[in-house]
Amino acid sequence: MDERQDLYQQIVEEYKATGSVRQVVENLNTNTIKVRRVLITEGLWESTSSRNVGKLYYEGKTTGEIARELCMSEKNVQSYLPYSRGAYGGKKSNDAERSEEYRKRMKSAAGGQAFITEAKDKEETQTIIRPGEGNIGRFPEPDMTLRETQELSNRLPGVLRLKLELVAPYYTHRGSLYMDPAEELQFLRLAKAEKGIIREILVHGETTLHALHYIIQKLFGWQNSHLHHYSLSDKNFDMATDRQNLEEYLKLCGTLFMFPGSELEDRFWDDDYMGGISFMSWLRSRYVYGYKDYSVENSYMRNRENISEFRKRFRKELADPRITLQKISEKIAFENSFNEVLEGISVRQLFKSAFPEKYVMTDAMWRGLQDVVIQRVRLEFDKLEEQDPDEYKAVLEHMQKLMDLRNNILNIGKMVRCGQWKQVRDFYKADPAEVLREQRETVRELEKALDPYLSSGNARVLPFIDELYYIYDHGDDWCVKITCENAYTANDNYDQSFTDSIKPVNGVFEMPQRVPWQDLQYTDRFGIKVDDELREKLQTVYLKGQPICIMADGLNVMDDVGGLYGYQRFLQTINSSDPDEALEKESLKEWAKGMGWTGRKTKPENIL
Repeated sequence: MDERQDLYQQIVEEYKATGSVRQVVENLNTNTIKVRRVLITEGLWESTSSRNVGKLYYEGKTTGEIARELCMSEKNVQSYLPYSRGAYGGKKSNDAERSEEYRKRMKSAAGGQAFITEAKDKEETQTIIRPGEGNIGRFPEPDMTLRETQELSNRLPGVLRLKLELVAPYYTHRGSLYMDPAEELQFLRLAKAEKGIIREILVHGETTLHALHYIIQKLFGWQNSHLHHYSLSDKNFDMATDRQNLEEYLKLCGTLFMFPGSELEDRFWDDDYMGGISFMSWLRSRYVYGYKDYSVENSYMRNRENISEFRKRFRKELADPRITLQKISEKIAFENSFNEVLEGISVRQLFKSAFPEKYVMTDAMWRGLQDVVIQRVRLEFDKLEEQDPDEYKAVLEHMQKLMDLRNNILNIGKMVRCGQWKQVRDFYKADPAEVLREQRETVRELEKALDPYLSSGNARVLPFIDELYYIYDHGDDWCVKITCENAYTANDNYDQSFTDSIKPVNGVFEMPQRVPWQDLQYTDRFGIKVDDELREKLQTVYLKGQPICIMADGLNVMDDVGGLYGYQRFLQTINSSDPDEALEKESLKEWAKGMGWTGRKTKPENIL
């Protein structure tokens, strides 16, 4: 028996003899939190706080979610959680085995609300991976379980520093301007740029890619006039799909990728600007943290149904389990690209540089862990479909109704803008404004009712990418390369050494109050504390959800100019001294002004 297991058993025996947590702490010269966690693990001690924490924990919530719901720090929550198996080594005591049975019953009781099944319980306690060998980084525990993986993911930073750089069209795979040196120097001079048209921002870690789309529009001067999507680099796409294996790809549809046969209109469900407020204010309302993505086609459930239908229709073509995306695309025509990332994903779920530097995963580790995260969600939906098929069907019908209503609202808006308001009035026997108001209210009600299946019901992605590409206007082929330059975590202000010295009063152990939010301190992914100037910015982003641009190199661009190379020719023309181009020069300047382009640089802090 090693030293840790010996202490574990001593705590159990001492408490059985004395019945006092305080007496155990004094007799064994240990700390209160350790004693309490051992006794909670053994089912020998509880309090109101431990019951509240335990209830949420066994419903499947992470420590971060519990902390937010109970207004506690994450470390405070952890102090009321039982030790996982192996925390002290050795064989479980009879009390521990009985308490484990009790915990299983608690999980089963919570299952009615969260679709937790016996199969999921087994999955949740299964060992997923072992640490890497050699110079591959290690995870904090010898074995990583699903719950531990989710908790690690939940500890990801609250603020990310993203670099967004305008590069050549994505299909060149260059990640640069793709110009010869002389051309590039001229372009940078005309664009008033030192290194490129680049923006750096601080953004809340839970900002979705959908919200980031609106941030990018504002950063570069576009007006949300064209289609867009996000794509992984070829390297990251091949890794995630195990070299473009179709089955591996389908597993990730609804979690990482959007099924390529999805309805295009729903992906732009909130593209509903109709005037009344300035366009810039409308954009801003969509990227402050907390703005949810309610796209039906982004949801796991909808992708699940699309894949099910796909398998039924093309059973023969899918008979070979080794078939690749390339081979299936030769047999079946898909409307969209395979490499289109779901926009409901938060930025901190994607970039591996958002992880603390010490955590490193091999490709196989990532796929293994991600498979289990997805399987958990799949089991929940399997259970719902099996036990309550009517409810399952009703959810799908409401999703379709939501999409239909959104399309209807967009069509009414287009007719009104085109002067066809009388046709709308005659059809609905009501004023178009009243029709829109009622339908939008119905949409909001449906979004609220479907929240568990839309914004809240998807499996989380574990960070793994180096870079992400934002493609805008499939005619002009604008491309923005996105990388994570740093990540910042707010310290949760829980002083372990201080709380270890606290003695319970009359058998009651009270945790210290959290430090006020205004006194939060931040460290970057390398563990370095930030300076006061950066800390003030991080407070704004983390607490208010307001992104901040901290660096802007180069002028804005504009819509419909012909992409990167069209913009290059535009700058050459308006800066030309050739008298033969004078008329075209003035015409282009007037046109650009109408597109919102000024030719002046904006201070970074004023952009967003």
